[in-house]
Amino acid sequence: MSSNLVSTEQRLVNLLGSAASYNDKGIEWCRHKPEKVGEMHAEFHSEQLALAKEIGASRLGDALLSAIESGAAARDWSGQYVALAEQALRVRRHGP
Repeated sequence: MSSNLVSTEQRLVNLLGSAASYNDKGIEWCRHKPEKVGEMHAEFHSEQLALAKEIGASRLGDALLSAIESGAAARDWSGQYVALAEQALRVRRHGP
């Protein structure tokens, strides 16, 4: 496995975690208005789609890929997609 792929996988796991953190408490901490929340979700979604495409569907699994494609992973607050990604990609989340 190339180091570039590993860093891409790490970035996806971290991004899924950042989205979950933002959706769980970050929206309130930042006091974002609905328009800004929508912008953040769109940004998370776009970045997740790009990373998923780079990694490849076969590595992600159906459940995680479906959540990324539908935007559910960008709106997740529970961290369930971080856990799925860590399991599928065998990469642990770094960062907040």
